[in-house]
Amino acid sequence: MTKKEVEGFLSNPFFAALTNPKDVDEETIKSTFKNAFEYDSRDNDHIYRHILDDYFSIAKISQTDFNSINFRNNYIPIVKQVVLEFLLQEDALKYFCYDDEYEKIIQLIERKQITSKIVVSSLNRISYTIKSFSNQNSTLSLILYSNIKSHITKFDNDHIVKTMGPLKKIIDKIASGVKSQCYIDFEHILYVHKLQEELVDYVKEKYGYDLNNHEYIHYGVKTFISKVLSMAVVNDDSFWVFNDVGRDKSIITFVSLVYKYNDLAHATKIIDYAFKEACKDKKIKFLCDNHLPFFLYDIEENMINWSLNRLSVYLSDYVDFKITNEELNGFIYPLYDGYEDNIQTGEKVFKSFLKDVYPDDYEKAFDEFTKIDNVIQESKIINPRKTARELSVRDIVDYHVLGYDNVEEKKKYLNLVNKEFLIDESVLKRLYYRVYIINKYSKNETFRYLYEYLYEVLKKIEIKFNLKSSYVMDTELRDNSYALVKKILSNYNLNIDDKYKELYVTALLDRKYATAEEASKFAELEQFGDAIYELAVDNIIFYDPEYKKSLDHTERENYVKADSQVLITKKIGLDKAYISRLNNSLNTKYDAYELYDNGLDNSFNGHYLADSLEMVIGAVAKEFNIQTALDFATKVILETFDELKEPVIFKNFDIVKLSNDSNIDKDYLNKIYPGPFLEENDYYMEYSQLQYALNKILKIAIIGNDTVEKRNMIAADINKLIPNEDYHSYYQVVVCYLYYGIEETINKYRSLVESNYKQSMN
Repeated sequence: MTKKEVEGFLSNPFFAALTNPKDVDEETIKSTFKNAFEYDSRDNDHIYRHILDDYFSIAKISQTDFNSINFRNNYIPIVKQVVLEFLLQEDALKYFCYDDEYEKIIQLIERKQITSKIVVSSLNRISYTIKSFSNQNSTLSLILYSNIKSHITKFDNDHIVKTMGPLKKIIDKIASGVKSQCYIDFEHILYVHKLQEELVDYVKEKYGYDLNNHEYIHYGVKTFISKVLSMAVVNDDSFWVFNDVGRDKSIITFVSLVYKYNDLAHATKIIDYAFKEACKDKKIKFLCDNHLPFFLYDIEENMINWSLNRLSVYLSDYVDFKITNEELNGFIYPLYDGYEDNIQTGEKVFKSFLKDVYPDDYEKAFDEFTKIDNVIQESKIINPRKTARELSVRDIVDYHVLGYDNVEEKKKYLNLVNKEFLIDESVLKRLYYRVYIINKYSKNETFRYLYEYLYEVLKKIEIKFNLKSSYVMDTELRDNSYALVKKILSNYNLNIDDKYKELYVTALLDRKYATAEEASKFAELEQFGDAIYELAVDNIIFYDPEYKKSLDHTERENYVKADSQVLITKKIGLDKAYISRLNNSLNTKYDAYELYDNGLDNSFNGHYLADSLEMVIGAVAKEFNIQTALDFATKVILETFDELKEPVIFKNFDIVKLSNDSNIDKDYLNKIYPGPFLEENDYYMEYSQLQYALNKILKIAIIGNDTVEKRNMIAADINKLIPNEDYHSYYQVVVCYLYYGIEETINKYRSLVESNYKQSMN
């Protein structure tokens, strides 16, 4: 750069805009330009972001409103264009390019090809010079501000029309003057968690809805209002986003931005328009006039679907259940009338059903059932969010109409729509209509389906009034199932003595078909059988030298989970002996017993057959011994899963050496059990899974699990009764088991377990 060029640059308005030329000497200018030409290959967009920050500051726009640096990056090409235009206007571009580039750059700029390599290089030199000379007083931004503003305004308006055209067109009509920034923020801003108080107060006072009320949000009211009001303004669900991963692109969010950048008057005009348009729907107007939450808009459809889904659980998998649309409306009688004949039919079937279930106590059962507000369950805490309350026949019968959440708004709505809906007579008629549907579609098994469907309420009545169901006392069904399980077990050389019949019948029972005495034995048999089954799986894994993942609990779970146990029951035919609906072979799933017992859930989510297998194993252990039950469990597991190998049990080793030497000889163990001890420093851990199962079995066999307290102790702390104070004792029980077997191990540790149990009880 010559002295003449330096003098020309110092007198140039562009340089004057950067800094005070009097404060910069010739050498500094030369040095800066030299560095700029060396710097031109780097991406230096950050200087344009700095210019943008100045622009936003002057325009009083907070960057936090955008929450997206990518959005700000959209403006960078605009700022570059403005800077270039300013350089051309002030004849300063020539200082930032080579002589042979100038004319070409001018041509490229005229064609708006500012992303060309030589243009980008010139811009990088300019950015470096700006960074070097700027004294941080935003002088350049002030000079360029008017041009930047006009370019960005045009860019924003074009972008808004492209992306927000449908909304802008309507807003311009009902609240003209809404600032562009509202649309820009609306596209990029995150979910508005709390609306401005003045805006909330307006909506609350005029329409009765508190949009900042957390209870409303919990029940989905805010989201539903957002949807209804948004669709009333722009009827295009693809335009809006409701709570999508923390975002809420709804009319309510937009109105909050209008309030922020304009004023309350503009915001309320939009709110009023949205409510006015929404209320053209008669149902929405009904909800608004009565200040009811908008989620009730679909309440009738939801009630029908809930009822249909519940019946489908009992019917669709087993019979041709194709209910007509006309029949569906009967579920919410008397909101729809014309079903009296079907209801009368259902009442007759229901009475016949009760006579069949309670032949000696029919009148008592019917009397208590039809007292729909009669409390039949003790107060319980349903979940941490809900306070304790009592469940009545009304609650249970109308479970999928009002639901156990007991939302008062639902009851208010239904009472306003039809004052007869909640009275006793209507509740019973809705029940009778469901009985009619079950009778129509269940062919010749109506009573059994009804027993499943009404199990919760029937069980509560039985408990309170000591009634006995004929289904529970079905001896013929029990005898047939017992005969079948005898035949199955005989295939494994297990000849059952009939004096243990009660144990095996209990193991085969579905919860709904058991007496209270039988049900009380479920947990005891199941826990015992579960421990034996898991030890059988762990034995197979332990003794298999090719099983490389013996420490992989995920792999082990493939064989101990309920699904696998159900496969076993089907493989050996035990599923055919299961005593449940329709003589049971179809019912492989179960309702979570705790939820079912509390009357809270009726959805299928598990496998009672798995429990039945464990209880049969437990019954075998009680009649014969644990080793026999262990052998039986091993055989049925191996029959079902071909990839597992029969364990080759090694007993020819020096137990004294292993029991007394705390420093385990890995090489010695490898000779005895080549499979488990393959990983460095992990060989003693191979004992752990066996130890868990053994501790459980030892405690059950020695102290029993006949009480809730004992079962809880066994499940909660499997090592509590066996000493585990050091490295040596960690595996000594397992070594004893591997050498002597399960029965001898129980005898050896009996006194220790008993004494430790007594100490733990004190």
